[in-house]
This record gives sequence, structure tokens and C-alpha cells, in this order.
Amino acid sequence: METTIKKDIRPELPDDNDWSTENIATVDTWIDVSSQLSFIYDTASDEARELLERLTVYGLIISSIISVFSFLNLNIDPDSAWAFVFKIVIVTFSTVATGIQSYQSIKKLQDKINIYSKYAEKASKFEGLNSNQIAIESTDLRINGIKFITENRDKYQALLMEKPDIYQKDYDRIMQKYLE
Repeated sequence: METTIKKDIRPELPDDNDWSTENIATVDTWIDVSSQLSFIYDTASDEARELLERLTVYGLIISSIISVFSFLNLNIDPDSAWAFVFKIVIVTFSTVATGIQSYQSIKKLQDKINIYSKYAEKASKFEGLNSNQIAIESTDLRINGIKFITENRDKYQALLMEKPDIYQKDYDRIMQKYLE
């Protein structure tokens, strides 16, 4: 009884495993675009986070000033000119603090941070998936090129279609940073 041991059980594939120059160029484009999107939305998220932190600090400082003036106002004769000045200062700072809180709410900074961060992560993962495939030097070890592109085309299209809204001037400014 004779037994034959098959060393390689993979199906027979063409030498290039369908990794033509065009297929490699397609995946390289996907890598470039997803890298750009990851950078843009990661940077936009960082900038929104920095703005939110600055506004929060300003709000805390102004609230502290309001508290100090409110405390000082307790020890002043209510009919004096100083009491009137302190009331004006308290009202002014309260208005500014309310404006800062309103700005944060209107701009929905925390929501933007979350949306931008999640999208940047998605773009980065897609970039990694494609980079890993191209990094495999031997085309024999890669997934079939046509199969890989077919399986990931919809992911690429979704990545492009699901881009969160960002002001064009911010997008252009961040893209300029990316190109530098």
C-alpha cells in the first residue's frame, strides 16, 4: 500500500497570484487615501479636543472669578457704588461663562471628537489591512489580488461615503499639514 504525502495543499495559483501592476496600484491608492483620511480626522479630533479643553479651563477660571466677586459682594453695603460695580462684574462674567457653555453645546465639540476619532480609527485599520497585504513580498503568500480587491472594494467605498462633515477650510488646512 503506497501513500502519497502532498506537501502543499493550497490550490494552484498563477505565479503572480493576480497581483498585477494595476491591482497593486489600486491597493496603493487605497493605502494613500486611507492614510490621508486617518491623519485629517485624527488631527481634527485633536484640535476639537484642545478647543474643548481650553474652553473648559476658561469656563472654570471665569466661574472662579464669579465666586470671588460674589463672596466679596456679601461684605459690601448693598447701597454702595462698589456693590453696583461688583454686580456688573458678576453679570458680565456670568454672561461670558454662559456664552462659553453655549458655544460648546452649539458646536457639539464632544460629539465631533467622538465621531472624528472613530472615523480616523476606521481609516487607520483599513490602511493597515491594505499595507499588510502589500508588505508581503512574495505574491504566492498574499491573498489572491482580485479576490482581495473584490472583498475590500465596498469597505473602501464606505470609507469614502461615510466621511464625517468637516469645514472645508479646516480640511484643506489639515491636508496641507499632511502634505508637508
